[in-house]
Amino acid sequence: MKRIKVLLIVTMISLTTMIMYGCGKEEAEYTSEEQEKEELEVEKDDFPDAEVDDENSVASTVTKMKIYYADSETGEIVCNEVESDQVTPEVIWKQLQEQDVISKECGLNQYSFHETEKKMDIDVNTAFGTYIRNMGTTGEDIVITCITRTYLETYGFEKIKITEDGKVLETGHAVLDGYIGNE
Repeated sequence: MKRIKVLLIVTMISLTTMIMYGCGKEEAEYTSEEQEKEELEVEKDDFPDAEVDDENSVASTVTKMKIYYADSETGEIVCNEVESDQVTPEVIWKQLQEQDVISKECGLNQYSFHETEKKMDIDVNTAFGTYIRNMGTTGEDIVITCITRTYLETYGFEKIKITEDGKVLETGHAVLDGYIGNE
């Protein structure tokens, strides 16, 4: 009974968050050069004490990331601190797969950062769309919440937009047509 209450609360909070932040339609267009520049700025901000090499990339340092996932016994969303010498959207995606938030078939197509607005976009493959559409509402909410929390906390951003192959992500129970934020 307690587990059901917890899942219901998590679902309600997630849906409220999606509704509150899911209506934004803003979208910035960036060239590859601008994207790379912003990614580098984010990396520098994430590692203020790191040394920078001649190619303007952050030197290898071990960093801890919080990867959110659902505890299999309680259903509560918890986090696991993971050490990595790189903090990139791809590394985070792989960690989400290792924590069984998403399946191994789920792929990250591309991403972009909008540092001044504290937003980021991630585009996922069709396998992710299929994976999430085969879940119930609670499962969907947990996956979206874990992805959102993990990316936003890692980069210190406020909002994220998730698309599927460049189009609006329809999960089966929700349409994610804008930016969403942490609870």
